[in-house]
Amino acid sequence: MYGLNVKDMALIIGRDPSGLARWPDSAGVQEALVPLEALAVRLRAYFGSMEVSRMWLQAPNPALGSEVPISRLRAGKVKTVQRLLLMAQTGMPV
Repeated sequence: MYGLNVKDMALIIGRDPSGLARWPDSAGVQEALVPLEALAVRLRAYFGSMEVSRMWLQAPNPALGSEVPISRLRAGKVKTVQRLLLMAQTGMPV
């Protein structure tokens, strides 16, 4: 959904990339992926597609000092991206 590789996904959820690749269906991994799945659902609902959502994630964001939101995801800061999306949805100033 996000266009990320296994290494990036592992970093986001705080797992070892090789473990994630070997056991992607494990209960612990699936539980760790819930916030990312919830964010993907919200992104798709707001932007209409994951393609447009990925464009938003790759675009410099003024609220992040022109950093791109996907970099925050890669740093494991899912809540930061959730807040940015809420700001976009509600029209809150950055």
